[in-house]
Amino acid sequence: MSMGRHPNLDLWTRDEHGQYRAEVEGWQLVIKFRPESGTERRAFWFEATWPAGATTVSRHLEEECEIAMARAEEFARP
Repeated sequence: MSMGRHPNLDLWTRDEHGQYRAEVEGWQLVIKFRPESGTERRAFWFEATWPAGATTVSRHLEEECEIAMARAEEFARP
């Protein structure tokens, strides 16, 4: 894994749609996936939703799921 980012894998569960989810500091985190195509490389990113409905989408596209998870955890724990 690059950049020294490591997620706490115990926080994450896989749902019936194959997405990884976690709750951290009140934020509902979801890892999204885009498969590789002829023009785009595969990518993982996170979406974070606060209970009041505010949603944030990661600005970073990652090649590894674990890095997207770590970025999501970093976002939720300022």
